[in-house]
Amino acid sequence: MKLVRQSRCLFLVALVAAAAPGWAQPMISIQDAAIVVEGDTGTVNAVFNLDVTIAMFTKAKASFQLNYRTRDGSATAASGDYQAVTMGSVSCDDVAGTCDPIVVQVNGDTTVESLENFFVDLLPSPPATFGDTEGEGTIQDNDTTTVSIGDAVVTEGGAGTTTSAVFTVTLTNPSASPVSVQYATRDGTATVGDGDYQSATGQVLFAPGSTSETVDVDVDGDGKVEANESFFVDLTTPVGATLGDAEGEGTITNDDVATLSIGDVTVTEGDAGTVDAMFTVTLSRTSALPVMVGYATRDGTATAGGGDYQTATGQITFNPGSTSETVTVSVNGDQVVEPDESFFVDLGNPAGATLADSVGEGSIQNDDGTTLSIDDVSVIEGNGGATQAVFTVTLSALSAGEVTVGYATRDGTATTADGDYSRVTGQLVFAPGSTSQTIAVSVSGDSVV
Repeated sequence: MKLVRQSRCLFLVALVAAAAPGWAQPMISIQDAAIVVEGDTGTVNAVFNLDVTIAMFTKAKASFQLNYRTRDGSATAASGDYQAVTMGSVSCDDVAGTCDPIVVQVNGDTTVESLENFFVDLLPSPPATFGDTEGEGTIQDNDTTTVSIGDAVVTEGGAGTTTSAVFTVTLTNPSASPVSVQYATRDGTATVGDGDYQSATGQVLFAPGSTSETVDVDVDGDGKVEANESFFVDLTTPVGATLGDAEGEGTITNDDVATLSIGDVTVTEGDAGTVDAMFTVTLSRTSALPVMVGYATRDGTATAGGGDYQTATGQITFNPGSTSETVTVSVNGDQVVEPDESFFVDLGNPAGATLADSVGEGSIQNDDGTTLSIDDVSVIEGNGGATQAVFTVTLSALSAGEVTVGYATRDGTATTADGDYSRVTGQLVFAPGSTSQTIAVSVSGDSVV
């Protein structure tokens, strides 16, 4: 038997230790949320999705809670931009390799603001490990604001005074950033050149959160009577807002009042024809507008029916700047002896002024006089009985009033003691219009030579 030597062949079988079955350690990363538009009210959800990766050859735990919290960025929970979460959690399934999304509520508002952000941080949550632990939420503003100016009314005041016309400038919504707008005054019926107000230009600046500011314009007082006037304040070049009502009207209310007065007049009537009684009507101050007032005569002790004066009615117009006009009334002359008389001119229905002294008195001075005369008388006494010696007393002119005069006999060569005549005393009365009266004296007859 032939022996054959065989060599020994060795090989090795390496045994690799199998990984012991254990819990999965999923790798989790958070995504940024899609940009959310905040809205004006209520809330809108910012959704942060989670990416989950699980290693192979591991035993899954099936589910666990993933912890997180929110963190301020330019958006803050304290200012109401979003609702903070100090410790929150969502469920994860490491068998399925999924986690529920993280949802953060974003609050709506009407504040105008720029893009803002906040963050969601993942917190240690065994058995998870992390990739990206910070998710960013971006809030997009949907608000706009318009800037408008209101109107202003101011009473101008007297000469030398200055009063502010205050125009309120407003924003429809507050802004988180400064808002500015330019302004400038503009003439209307009120003008800078006439000294009605003082021109003004400048910028209105709204601090963040402010919705109301003012523009002051100085209005100059005066003593002129004038209509209410107006000027304007225009807004231009807004920054951070759009223009709404860009024109504010400033109304200057006139507080000046002119008063009307009529003076009194005295005239001497004359014997014939007419003389003018000229009544001066005055305004207490100038007016920038026409002023009108009516007038009419009125009887007093002088009457138009009695021929003392001629009635007059009409209207006076004061042109702008004028302060004096006249009313003329014709007074008739006569030769009637009468006391001084008067009539009136009344003002009424003023326009553009008020009445102060509305009654003017016209006094007519009598320039007529009358004289009394008594004539001489001759009588034949006769041989007995009595004969009347009649003396005529006359007025040189008619009198509108009663005229009286006393009388008495006085001895001459004829005496009452010798029985030549009978003593007489008394008083004559001339009624209005009468010019002649008589006095009878009894003369005694005798036969004495």
